[in-house]
Amino acid sequence: MKNVIFTYDTIQNNESGEACASILMDDDRAAEIKAAFSSKSLDGYLLRERANGFCWGCEHLRGRKYVDDSIKSVDLKEI
Repeated sequence: MKNVIFTYDTIQNNESGEACASILMDDDRAAEIKAAFSSKSLDGYLLRERANGFCWGCEHLRGRKYVDDSIKSVDLKEI
């Protein structure tokens, strides 16, 4: 299992900042998601959009705004 950690931009109180969100998943799926961020395929695009949606949801639960398409990095950590 791996933790997939997304780092991206947020806005709170009209100030820009950086945040991260993580999700635990199987090794194969984690590798697919990381690869999607360097892919130009339709499948890669769809995975990137799902990751953007995940980050958007996390930030709204935290009371902040997610900056669309601002994922800067995707890191994998072994659990």
